[in-house]
Parts: sequence; structure tokens; C-alpha cells
Amino acid sequence: MNPDLVDAVIDRLLRFYLEQTSRILEASNGRIDMVYIADDLGGQNGLLISPAMWQRYLKGPWKTFIDTIRERFGRHLRFHFHSCGSVLDLVPEFVEIGIDILNPIQPKAAGMAPGHLKKVFGDRLCFSGGLDIQELLPHGSRQEVRDEAIRLTRILGEEGGYIACPAHAVQPDTSVENVLAMMEGFKQA
Repeated sequence: MNPDLVDAVIDRLLRFYLEQTSRILEASNGRIDMVYIADDLGGQNGLLISPAMWQRYLKGPWKTFIDTIRERFGRHLRFHFHSCGSVLDLVPEFVEIGIDILNPIQPKAAGMAPGHLKKVFGDRLCFSGGLDIQELLPHGSRQEVRDEAIRLTRILGEEGGYIACPAHAVQPDTSVENVLAMMEGFKQA
């Protein structure tokens, strides 16, 4: 309803995060090689905002953030972008603005099948996550969890480009046994 207000708020946030990230990178004396950023844009069945709203309000500021940090601190920096949910429609734009790693690969969200993502974007993105925490990790058998960890690692890790981990933070209803089974599967693959 008030685009100018939205632009002003986003500009203020951009300036804040540029300053914060710059201070962290300066203090690290070159020991940091990845910047983690987050902006949850997807729900279980689709985007939380339209692609047009993403392009109008968020794409430019995120690109400015990434470009500015890389210019100041080096092209070697990698950007690890977290967005839950079904964000398939925005993945090409994530690549375009300079995202290197996409997280969390929520497999139960519409369109976020790991095999499809790897096939279409695997030459341009590293993937982080993918092991279902909604149903499989808390309710699956040890063997099912282990087998899925192996399967995911083989799919998403083919020719590199995979950080093996669950699709999000492990929830309290998950047994230690299933966490260990996940780790065993990741190691075995």
C-alpha cells in the first residue's frame, strides 16, 4: 500500500546488514570465506510473496548486498542463502544475484524435489540440507533415515556441491537414534 515506506525500511535494513557484515569480515582478518544470509520466502505450497514483489522489493537489495560485500572483501566469498519452503520459482533469480549455496532444500515443500533441483541447478548452486525433518527424521525408522541420507548424498552430492545435513534444525521430537542414523547415512554415502 505504501511502496515508498517499504523501500525506506528495506534500505535501512540493507545499510544495517552491510555495516554489520563488513565489521565482522574486517574483524576476521580474512578467516571467513562464507556469508550466511536468510529471507524465508516460501511456504509449504508456494511462495509467500509473488515473484513480482520479490523483484520489486527484495532482489535489488540482496544483489547490492552481495555485490558490495564481494567488492569490499573479495570475490572468493561464498553466499549461503536460507529460505524455507517452496522457492523453486525464485531459484534462477537466486543464482542471478550471486547466491552460491541454497539451504535448506525442504523436500516436502512443493517443487523442491532434490533430484530435480540438482538436475536443473546443480551446475550453478551448491545445496545444503534436504533430509526431511517434518516426517522422516522424527517418525521414520532408523533404516529409513539412514537410507534417505545415503540417497540424498548420492543425488545432491553427485560431482560435488552438497552440504549433507537435515532440511532444518532437528526438532525435539526426533530421537537420538535417528540423528545418529542420519549421520551414519551421510558418512556411508
